[in-house]
Amino acid sequence: MKPMATDVLDKLTEIEAALIALDPNELDQPDATLQERKSAQTRTRLLEACVSCLANFGYAKTSTQLVAQTAKVSRGTMLHHYPMRIALIGAAIDFIELRRLRQFHDEIRKLTERERVLEGQGLEIYWRLMNTPESEAFLELTLARRTDAQLRRIFDQKTARYDKVRTQLLPVAFPEWSMASAEDFQLARDLITTTLTGLSLNHQAHDHKKRRIALRRFLFEAIQSLRQSDD
Repeated sequence: MKPMATDVLDKLTEIEAALIALDPNELDQPDATLQERKSAQTRTRLLEACVSCLANFGYAKTSTQLVAQTAKVSRGTMLHHYPMRIALIGAAIDFIELRRLRQFHDEIRKLTERERVLEGQGLEIYWRLMNTPESEAFLELTLARRTDAQLRRIFDQKTARYDKVRTQLLPVAFPEWSMASAEDFQLARDLITTTLTGLSLNHQAHDHKKRRIALRRFLFEAIQSLRQSDD
């Protein structure tokens, strides 16, 4: 089968441009001054450290002091960019969401139609991205939001924003779903997200690689059946 069609790639490129426009840490702004670039680099360094702390130490222990130490910057520098912990966490949510979207975008556009439609490689890409530091940090925030009202407000607001981008991206990345109903497409998305999130949590405690592979294959077959029911 042929690689992804040019019009699909063009649409994905448009979405990538929209992602760049959303990114407050973008380093390639054409009109940025040297100081602005240095500031963006420092923010990126801090946010990467925050992701690492969330993934490795958990939300409760991710303080501005720990993040500054991990990033190897002074406390004054940290407070200049993120004077309050919740501001750092909010920026980290943006950082994580953008990175995950870009990683998925970059990987999915490389697939041939056969890899995507018949081999389920899109699902495998999503699974691999579920096991990155960004996704581990996101999962930690997802769990923490249940009991932290302040985090819940900012987390829900920001993730809803990025879900709108995913709603644009997924039908373009997977045009074979174009004949499916909106309800079935959403059901497929929910099934994938719920199953792979649960699998990610489970494999931290139980390392059964063959079972994980079998479950992802079963999930792909279930999604195929759902899609083909609309053909």
